[in-house]
Amino acid sequence: MMVWCSPAVMLYDLNVLWPQDSSPSSITGVKKTLAVLQDLGYTTVALNVVHSGAVSPKNLSNPIDKQSLQSQFPKLTILSRITLVVSDASQNYNFQTVYSLFDLVAIRPLTEKALQSAATALDIDIISIDCTHRLPFFLKFKTACTAVDRGVKLEICYAGSTSDARKHIITNAAQVIRASRKRGIIASSESSSPLMVKSPYDVTNLLTVWGLDHMRARDAVGKSASLVVKNAALRNSSYKQVVQVTNKRTGESESKEPSKKLKTKS
Repeated sequence: MMVWCSPAVMLYDLNVLWPQDSSPSSITGVKKTLAVLQDLGYTTVALNVVHSGAVSPKNLSNPIDKQSLQSQFPKLTILSRITLVVSDASQNYNFQTVYSLFDLVAIRPLTEKALQSAATALDIDIISIDCTHRLPFFLKFKTACTAVDRGVKLEICYAGSTSDARKHIITNAAQVIRASRKRGIIASSESSSPLMVKSPYDVTNLLTVWGLDHMRARDAVGKSASLVVKNAALRNSSYKQVVQVTNKRTGESESKEPSKKLKTKS
């Protein structure tokens, strides 16, 4: 049995919602959630900014003061994340801007075409399925497995399981698990309140009820989530350091490919 409180165990919640207004009272709520997660034994938390629409340097910024929050919660590693809500797969997203601002990049697809694009082409970390409503598409084996094989994780969020969305979450979570053949799953809270978060032990039990075996359920808040963070760090480092290498003699520039994702069979 896994000892959750062991200092060697790294536990992740990669989706704590950042408030849209960023008001002092809202930030206080985020801090309360971080305090609860820290007490529950989590070691890494990603604060998630949800963004709809086009992406450009003019309309996108990162409102999260990680340095200030990190100093208040020294036991946590605090990351920034953006989730792009995508319905039009043909829309051009400026990922260079996104990579420069956020540690993690997720896509929440609203259409089958958007899902297909995220699974097969986009250089992202997470596909986050909105399990609180009936899915507007059928999640196919080929699509889900293509994403997983590329190193993109599929995220199941559980916070809505305490509300009227419970029946949708149970059905949709089971569909994600089935379509992925139980591989590449991470579990996050998507909490907007400290009352919504669960202990890692409870999350593991919930995932086993929804269809994951115990080992992969543990990995969903551990090993698999850690790979998301590692892959994102590799990509961001690659883009920041070697996107353009200027030839001093010619003034020309050449692009280099970002580091490939680490993959597991889980």
